[in-house]
Amino acid sequence: MNATNALVATTDKNPDVKEFGKKLDVFVLDGNFLNKINKFEEGLKYRITDEELYELFSKYTLGKLDGDWKGIYEDSKSLLAIGLNFDNLNKLIENACFFAEQVLKTSSQKELALRCFYQICSFIAIYIDYVQKELSFLEDSSLREKAFSDGFRYGSRGEAEIKHIIDMSLDFVENYSENGKTTANQARLNIHKDFSKISTDILTQYFSKFDVLKNIFNTAIEFERISMNRNFENHTSSSVEIKGFIGVLLDYYSIDRVIFLNEIKSI
Repeated sequence: MNATNALVATTDKNPDVKEFGKKLDVFVLDGNFLNKINKFEEGLKYRITDEELYELFSKYTLGKLDGDWKGIYEDSKSLLAIGLNFDNLNKLIENACFFAEQVLKTSSQKELALRCFYQICSFIAIYIDYVQKELSFLEDSSLREKAFSDGFRYGSRGEAEIKHIIDMSLDFVENYSENGKTTANQARLNIHKDFSKISTDILTQYFSKFDVLKNIFNTAIEFERISMNRNFENHTSSSVEIKGFIGVLLDYYSIDRVIFLNEIKSI
């Protein structure tokens, strides 16, 4: 047959079969692997595909005018490929806010808004999981909390670098513009006020907790599951971690938890 490679699929789970295949330079898909495929295909019955989700976007004809739902969802997915850092994490938190608000505003598309909200929450949880591993060298909990606080407030560059960039810019204004010192001082004061208004304490206190972080990846998986569940149900019967995660985000967005839950009761 002049074949250069061979692959064999078998229901046999005996490890000796794979070892024998290796000796003959034959790749063997054994029974354990085939079972995983069967379980995966079985799971597809209970979830919608990406194509079906995009069909829901297409059916909502006002989605483009009403804030570009599809565009914001696609932007959120693309951030996973761009880089796992605080800049993109903060953008995801902002995008999730958009869909949380749409749950309250759009009576005819609550399910789609919730699906998108849950999916982006899954992305946020993945980012948090990655970030906390990057900060694992900080054994002191207060230092870890400070790192989260700086990340949520100032992004990936952190407080020191952001302030350095601001100071350099304002030094230029001060030295080369009319009334430069007065203008620079006023700008510096206004920038400080704007940063102080960014209340990230809610996010920092919750996501820097060890009990939250140790389960955060499983939380991401659960969010993804309820987002794509074919027989869609809201999160009210989900785990404590899911409820706590959503509650913290709603508090951060200044969205009343009770009002939000009342809006999704019928879904």
